[in-house]
Amino acid sequence: MKFYGFHGVDPAEKVLGQRFIVDLTVERDLRKA
Repeated sequence: MKFYGFHGVDPAEKVLGQRFIVDLTVERDLRKA
């Protein structure tokens, strides 16, 4: 997932924005399901 946000500590981050990338792996044992 990719997000673009206008928040941060530095005032320039609130004006220019920045990209946030989330890479998530989820594993679950579903044998009993």
